[in-house]
Amino acid sequence: MTISQRQIAAKLGISPSTVSRALRAEGRISPQTRQMIEQAARELGYDLPTVSTPAPLERILVVFLNKWAANFFGSAVLGMSAAANDRGIRLGTLQTGSYLSPADFINTTVDPEEYQAVVVGMAGSVDIPLAKLKRLEEEGVTVVLLNRSGGDVISSVTLDDYAAGETAARYFYNCGHRRLAYAAGPLTHASFRRRIAGFTDACTVLGVYDPELIVNLEQDRIGHLIFSPAVADHLYNRPDPPTAIFVAGDHVAHDCISAAQERGLNVPEDLAVIGFDNTELAENLDLTSFDFRQFELGQLAVKLAAELHAGTLQSPVHAALPPQLILRGSSGKEQVGAANAVGTIGR
Repeated sequence: MTISQRQIAAKLGISPSTVSRALRAEGRISPQTRQMIEQAARELGYDLPTVSTPAPLERILVVFLNKWAANFFGSAVLGMSAAANDRGIRLGTLQTGSYLSPADFINTTVDPEEYQAVVVGMAGSVDIPLAKLKRLEEEGVTVVLLNRSGGDVISSVTLDDYAAGETAARYFYNCGHRRLAYAAGPLTHASFRRRIAGFTDACTVLGVYDPELIVNLEQDRIGHLIFSPAVADHLYNRPDPPTAIFVAGDHVAHDCISAAQERGLNVPEDLAVIGFDNTELAENLDLTSFDFRQFELGQLAVKLAAELHAGTLQSPVHAALPPQLILRGSSGKEQVGAANAVGTIGR
């Protein structure tokens, strides 16, 4: 009795096209799915074909899951374009616009024959549509998350947020500060959790950790962080206020500095400040800030997608770029040497 690919698909509860692509070893099926299909084929007595060279990656779909991500990652798109051009890959977007809601993305059909890979950019408090992304991989589409860790499920490219928190604490310490504060984003965000972990771990190792100086900022209705008067009073009106503060973003760092100045504190003489994102506002404020390295993140996302598609790497892979601290006046320009003495802490 001749065994068909439809019988293999029925046994596993997946589509025949997924079985076909896996058995042709086109490189558009996750290693786990291909192994599962090949095992089922052997059990049914299917004559497995000779393994061929994976088809080249020709097109990558780029999707952003909210307007914030689409606006923020403009430089990342340029990085993706540069890396794609170097590899002869074309980038595409959906005709629905520059971004989709997660619900719309879940209902969107991605044809593996048209797009062999998809890069999904995320920002803010958007939940990862893991079930959708796993289905895409099972259907033969290589998936890479941008700016959100996929854990042990989906491959991803992010900034090393733990290292950012660690670097901020060590930089302040090497500048002579011992009262170190962190105005962090909500713990519901994985990136904020990792930055807090890096900052507090470094402070603990250095012997300067004070939990009273770690505050989680609230968000307004559209997701912007708020440096409230209550937070300012808690940090600045205490008998032993911080002399240095790491703030979750450049925009909220502006409010942090304004609140300090309203209370008679001078930056950086009384309070050194480091922000995050290295936006144009950081330049205007003379604010030391971590650069998000968007262009390089975009390049890395395409490189990772290409290597996953070719089978050089096996999903899931998490690639993290180390942060780059851009020094300006808010942290004391005379302390530039401290940036080269931050070291690392074992994790």
